[in-house]
Amino acid sequence: MILKRILVVLAVILILVGIMAVRTLHLAGVFKTIKPHTGCERLVIGGMPGPEDITIHPGNGLAYISSDDRRARADVRELSVP
Repeated sequence: MILKRILVVLAVILILVGIMAVRTLHLAGVFKTIKPHTGCERLVIGGMPGPEDITIHPGNGLAYISSDDRRARADVRELSVP
């Protein structure tokens, strides 16, 4: 009888923890799908290492991209260390 109550309590706790975990994942956006929603044309520009951020100018629609070649800077630091 006591074993049955313990198992029921454990089952309820596991169900509640599972519900909380799924709710947390849902609120974090794990189950969302991002779909492209723009009709803009795309131009791929090569030779830009490490793009980090993009901002689109509201007036002319140009995209400004910041980039940083961290690998090149790391190589320079390694060479300059005595």
